[in-house]
Amino acid sequence: CSANRQGGGLNMSNTGGRVENCVFRNNQIPPNGNAESGAGLFVNAKFGARPIVVGCTFENNVSAQTGGGLGIRGTQLAVTDCVFVGNHARYGGGVHLEVYQAESGNVSNCLIVDN
Repeated sequence: CSANRQGGGLNMSNTGGRVENCVFRNNQIPPNGNAESGAGLFVNAKFGARPIVVGCTFENNVSAQTGGGLGIRGTQLAVTDCVFVGNHARYGGGVHLEVYQAESGNVSNCLIVDN
């Protein structure tokens, strides 16, 4: 899959949903004037939303800018037990985490290799 701006595989905006045991593979955000983040999965969840990503695999995703595998912006996202392998981006090949003043993100027990 591909997207012009964010979330080639899945784009989650302002939701507290749960993504579990999914595979995000060979997604891309090609270089253009709007390219941003998260070729595999992009999460932009402000206003107290707390999405959860558990047991997912992010493999061979490519973003022209940030977050080849996973792009996270302004959220209290929890990422646990995930694998990030072979993802590419200008910044944050596997994971790109961009949080704001009172926000925090947590990436734990994940394998991040060859990104």
